[in-house]
Amino acid sequence: MRSQRAWIAILFVLLAAAAVTQHRRSTLREPSSILQPPSTTRYRGPHPNSVFVILIDTVRADRLSCYGYRAHETPNADRLAAGGVRFDNAWSTASWTRPSVGAIFTSLYPTQLGLVERPAPAGKHWAVRERREQLSVDLPEDETTLAEVLHRAGFTTAAFVNQPALNNQQGFQQGFDDWYYPSSMDEVRRLDPSTATTVQSWLSIEYANRADALLADAFDRWLADHAGDSRLFGYVHFLTPHRPYLPKPPYAPQVTGRKPTDSELYDGEVRMADALLGRVLDSIEQRRGEDGTLIVFVSDHGEEFKDHGMMEHGHSLHREVTRVPLIMRSPLLPAGKVVHAPVRNIDIMPTIVDLAGLKCGGMMGVSTLSLIHGGGPELPVYSEAMLYGSTERSLISGGYKLMYDAQGVHWRLFDLRNDPLELHDLSNEELERLQELRQELQRAHLALNRGYLHRLEHYEHRLSPEQRKENEKRAKEALKALGYID
Repeated sequence: MRSQRAWIAILFVLLAAAAVTQHRRSTLREPSSILQPPSTTRYRGPHPNSVFVILIDTVRADRLSCYGYRAHETPNADRLAAGGVRFDNAWSTASWTRPSVGAIFTSLYPTQLGLVERPAPAGKHWAVRERREQLSVDLPEDETTLAEVLHRAGFTTAAFVNQPALNNQQGFQQGFDDWYYPSSMDEVRRLDPSTATTVQSWLSIEYANRADALLADAFDRWLADHAGDSRLFGYVHFLTPHRPYLPKPPYAPQVTGRKPTDSELYDGEVRMADALLGRVLDSIEQRRGEDGTLIVFVSDHGEEFKDHGMMEHGHSLHREVTRVPLIMRSPLLPAGKVVHAPVRNIDIMPTIVDLAGLKCGGMMGVSTLSLIHGGGPELPVYSEAMLYGSTERSLISGGYKLMYDAQGVHWRLFDLRNDPLELHDLSNEELERLQELRQELQRAHLALNRGYLHRLEHYEHRLSPEQRKENEKRAKEALKALGYID
């Protein structure tokens, strides 16, 4: 009861803040491309009849050779980029999988989807950093997903997902005719539509590589079985190179006299993931051909190796976590093109919908086709949704990045044009710029929270206590499967 009263108090505070924001709207400038996405010219050319989104979990953009990495080569990502459009400044809206994929699937921010965190109850905090708990676990069923848009347009749809944080959640399967997941190390299963959810039975990602290979085989068989279908949409999600980093020969790092570092092991897994990407590309090219085919390659988030003092992901919104690879290839797009303007993962769905000649309202992202062809507005990048530590939010606008850390109410400002690695904090030097971006970030957050409050009310009324308990159980099992909790 005490917890419920606390939540009611929080709701009143947020509602009051939203009302203040609404009152001040006439005097404060809102960043239109965050809260009111700019309009773009609709694409009028031919449309793809096959769309494939390939997401490889936990890939830093700067660990691919097509993004300038020199320690190793990633030939399959390179060939995809050589034949398509590579976005040099693509950013995720979140620091971990579930809210990031939710944003890709819906073109909505994690806050709008309810896929955000809250402080843990008293007594459950870590010694150094604030512990977080996930508020909701499902992708809201009343939001329209990319798969639903394509399915309604006549596409046969299927997902191949090796990611427990998605496979045991309701909502992500919306719009897919079939959802395949590794049920064991020897078998791939289709999700039972009568249950609409499942808990991935294997709980060690030590064998993620084997499960990824099984899904690649299943994807190839699916393409063969649907060779006669005029329209296909496939979503492939591989878990490699998510930790633990256990690359197999010939991808294991070759070092003598010492153990390889985590970063070197991670590089080996990135090379393994690139080989998986090559298998999927080969299947698409052999089964569907390149004409009329759109391929989108992306990651949900990156990985940090003490770049800013932390390891893995979910701890911060720094560049190594939120800058992700994004490549699109289609005969409808220019080959070998590099887009340097910033884009967001919420812009993936609008771009696909635009190229397919379809419509979908309510998206917060915009089609990137104008940027691809050298025009279009500069898009500020708003990121949120943490898994560990204190709440962070960030805004990239006008070449600067502002980061907010709720633990101690700390603000940091970086000039990305002269300091792309985010090493020199300018918050005490450029006070006017800091204040301007701070106001923009706060306005964006408060406005998104209005949708969040609606989402929270939606969940509280829709779910019984038993369902909420089951959701919490599934969330813990998914996080345990990924090694996030013991």
